[in-house]
Parts: sequence; structure tokens; C-alpha cells
Amino acid sequence: MKPASFELVADSGPGGDCLISLRGEFDRSTSPQITELAAWFLRSCSSEQLTFDMSAVDFIDASTVKALLDADRSLQSAGRVLVLDSVPPVIERILRFTHADPLLGD
Repeated sequence: MKPASFELVADSGPGGDCLISLRGEFDRSTSPQITELAAWFLRSCSSEQLTFDMSAVDFIDASTVKALLDADRSLQSAGRVLVLDSVPPVIERILRFTHADPLLGD
């Protein structure tokens, strides 16, 4: 397996919501960034919604699924929302297979 690589690009989305584009591969060495982003969002942003643009994500493992679920729980407990946008089919299958499909919002 090649080493994980990723890029995080933060931007203000429609209506001032926070949009973060995730790119590359996320595994146990990089998934803590997901949890840290959720914590940063709770501390630094006043918007209600944090959106992760997943369109350029190539790979996630179980630790990334857990980090996404943890981030979602943290935001929900603060009355905020995590949205996964443009999830590639292969990543969507992983989320459904691991019963994390509520993150998909369907």
C-alpha cells in the first residue's frame, strides 16, 4: 500500500457554510485530521453546517469511517450538521458496508 496522501482546502460555501475539500487517501495516519477539522470548526466557525467535499477522495479505511462518525456526533451534540458532498461511488459503498450510511444523508 502506498503511503497516504491528502490535501485539505477550506473555503466558505453557499450561505457562509464552511466547505472543506478532502483529496487523496485517508487511513489511520491521516484520519485524525478529520476529527481535528470538526473540533476547529466548532471553535472557529459560526455557521451551522460543515461540508466535506469528498469528490477527490480515492480511499478511506475503517479509521476514517470512525473519524467521520465521531465528527458527525461532535457536531450534532453542538446543534450543527456534517454534510458529505459528492461522495464517489467506491467511498459510498464503503460507508454503506460499514453501516455509516446515515452520513450520506439519504
